[in-house]
Formats: sequence, structure tokens, C-alpha cells
Amino acid sequence: MAKWYLCTLKPLEDYFFGGERVFDINPHDRKEKTERIDYLIRSERLPSQATLLGMLRFLVLLNKKELNENYRRADRDKQDRQNALIGARSFSMEGEEKQDYGQILELSPLFLLENRKKAGQSPELHHWIRTPANHKNGKSNYEPLKMTGPFFTERGEETLLPEGYDAKEGVADGYLDIDSDDLEIKDSYEIFSERIQTHIRKGAEQDGLFKKVSQSLDPRFRFAFFCCVKEEDTLPERETVFLGQGKSAFLFAREEVGSYGPEQFEDRIGRLPGQEGLQICYALSGLYLSDDTAQKGLRFSYILKKNLRTLETKWGDNFLESRRKSERYQMVEAGSMFYYPEGLNSLQEALKNDRLQQIGWNKIVVLGGKKNG
Repeated sequence: MAKWYLCTLKPLEDYFFGGERVFDINPHDRKEKTERIDYLIRSERLPSQATLLGMLRFLVLLNKKELNENYRRADRDKQDRQNALIGARSFSMEGEEKQDYGQILELSPLFLLENRKKAGQSPELHHWIRTPANHKNGKSNYEPLKMTGPFFTERGEETLLPEGYDAKEGVADGYLDIDSDDLEIKDSYEIFSERIQTHIRKGAEQDGLFKKVSQSLDPRFRFAFFCCVKEEDTLPERETVFLGQGKSAFLFAREEVGSYGPEQFEDRIGRLPGQEGLQICYALSGLYLSDDTAQKGLRFSYILKKNLRTLETKWGDNFLESRRKSERYQMVEAGSMFYYPEGLNSLQEALKNDRLQQIGWNKIVVLGGKKNG
């Protein structure tokens, strides 16, 4: 019987999650543009959904005592047992149909979980999501900018504009506590901190120094997501896992979902303020828009973008030589906002992709108490 769990990851040290990094072109080779100088590399603050899936597949095999030994490929019988537990193929962005991950059925988008303790009271769990990009920057409590209009572009298309938006302030950063009565906002630097280390770069035409920026998470917070598996006890209750480029240690834990599961989580987000006459869509996760379908009827959007690559496993005799990077994909980041007239939402159609939604991407929530798409 399928069962939902709340899974958490607590960093036990500084960590480094690699992203799609772009560096300066070597000034001595600008014509050919074949050499890049890695002056600064910075960790992502959050693990990707693909990283979470890979970790869960590892934990299933570990819990069932079916891991390979010495990074060698398993014999046929053991490989069949592994395929039944976690699926035969790693995640791939190519395609729209669901993939088979054995016992792992579905993941929710990642969020932050705070264990808030009060003297003489039981601990309270607070769920934090990326601050909606329509938040008025500089405010410590969620205050969405009001959209005004309609106005018309030079091409005669109808659009809306945010009232009081200050381009110098930019789009809001940070995280929103959806469980606080006053919808508290924290800037990212209040939750994450950075540690800079200088390293020597070897193996290029010229050796040199570069800086590596690792991340750490406020100890009151944990990474969290919901996970649905086919059977109980598929995942360990607690386990130390090693993630990221530096194989940093994290404490994984899972517990049964009670009265606050993924549906209640999204419903709570859906009660954030909307605006009459508009359907406002909040990107709860990263979104992959492969065409212009979402533009149909769109009146305004705040879009944050990032590039993404995933690791794909092509099995050979040696596991360490079996992994390669995927192509680069451009993703819309969590926290982005889309505005449509009430009753119209072409974004829902644009995001229909069972493969991505299965692991927690392409998830949106309609704000203002309306039914979510």
C-alpha cells in the first residue's frame, strides 16, 4: 500500500552543491573561447530534485542490503533485484512519461522546515517556501504588490503592471513562513551563510588560484520534502548520507505523514493573498517550459531563471565511469509568479509533464484560496 513520508535532511557540515557555472573567458584566448578561468565557484543553496531522487534510490538499496560492492556492476540476479527496488534507469529530462523507480512513487518539491521551540511547550514545525517574487522588497512580512491596469503594449497586447515596484530594489529574495500568522519573511542570508576557501587550480595551461564558496544552513532549519513509496519500511528511519561535490555529511530522517501532508501543505500556500479578477500562479518548484504555451493570455510575470544539468547513469562494468552530464536546460526558479485573467491558466497546460512532476518539478499553486491546478 502506497504511503507518504516526511523526509528531512540536516547538514552536519558545510556543503557544496554544484550548479551550471559560467566563468570569465581567458583574456588571452578570446578569439577561440576554448579556455575558461575558474576564478569563483559558488555552491547552490539547495539540492536539486534529481539529487533528492538519487539519494532516495541509494537509501532504498542500502536499507534492503542490495548495494554493489567495490563500485563494480552487480551480477544478473542482484541487478534484477536492484531494478525491482529502484528502477533500471536514472532520471532523464528527455520525455514526458513517468519513469519506473521501483518502490519510489513520487516526490514533492523541496522546502525548509524549522523546528521552533518555546519554553514549556511542544516544538512547532514551520514550513518555509521561497518568497513569492511579487513581495514588496524590504518588508519583513509578506506584502504582495498590487497589479494595476490594464495597459497595452506597442503590439496592442494587454498587460498589467505592479503598483509601487522599484526596479532598484529588484525582486524579493529569501523565504516565507507559511505557518506564521503574520507571514514572516527572512532574507536568505538569515538562513544560509557562506564560507570562502582559496584553492590552487591545476591541470590547465596555467596554474592559478580560485575561490570556492560553500554553504551552511542555520541549525534550526532542515531541508524537507514529502515522498510516497509503495511499501512501509522501504526507507531507513535515520541514516547519514554524503551529498554534493565534497561528499558532505547530512542526517536523513523520515517519519510518517500525519494530518499535515503534501495536500495540506499546498492548500496552506494557496491561502496566500490573491487579487480579485486574477489567477495568480506561484512556482512552488523549478519549472521547465519547453515551448511558448504559457504565454497564451499571460498578463504579467516575475520570472527567475537558472540553468540545470543532471547526472545520467549509463551502466558499464565500472560504476565510476558510467555517469555523464545531461544537456543544459533552462529552468524557471521556485518563487516565480504568473498572472492570468480569472478563469484562464495556460501555464497548467504548459507544465503537463508526468516525468518532471513525478520527482517534484513543474509544480505550481494558485494563490488566493482558489482551487489549485
